[in-house]
Amino acid sequence: MPDSAVTLRHVFEVPEPSGGEESPETWKRFREKLTEEIKGVKVASMPDMAGKIGELLDIPIPGIFLNSWRKADALQKLLEESKRNPEAIMDLELADHTINSEHRPSIELRVHNATVKKIEFTLRLVFSLKGCVLRVQHGVIKEMRAGMCDVKGQMEYGGLTILEKKVAPLHFPGVISFHREAE
Repeated sequence: MPDSAVTLRHVFEVPEPSGGEESPETWKRFREKLTEEIKGVKVASMPDMAGKIGELLDIPIPGIFLNSWRKADALQKLLEESKRNPEAIMDLELADHTINSEHRPSIELRVHNATVKKIEFTLRLVFSLKGCVLRVQHGVIKEMRAGMCDVKGQMEYGGLTILEKKVAPLHFPGVISFHREAE
């Protein structure tokens, strides 16, 4: 896991239900759709959905990158080489590339420890990276030297777009360090 990771919460500014960057109409339609779906279910109160969605977005972006990069043959070869030569510090300059990522976070509404409704979202992200360098040692990615990154994405529930981010630059600290757990 990265030290001070930039998360998806940084990408999507989750609005308060009473307003914010997203249209209050979007939240109103979302709440109406959800209320209709749980009609007849005895739920004490509907949770603060904007807050709960914000919690779902506490996903570190460098972790998404790591999962994608692990599939790259060039990186796999460098990781193997660094295992054979553990004292060497090796850098891999990444070609400009795009990472497409899809996630399905959910919120469960529970009554007496029983799930009465699972609210499933679809989160689609596109990251365009330029000028990133990975530092490898002992067979693991130790750090990423950030270049430029543009991101766009959207979060949907039942075909309704809840959050959307048009193409925007994403700012990382100059170097992102990874702990051993990131292996």
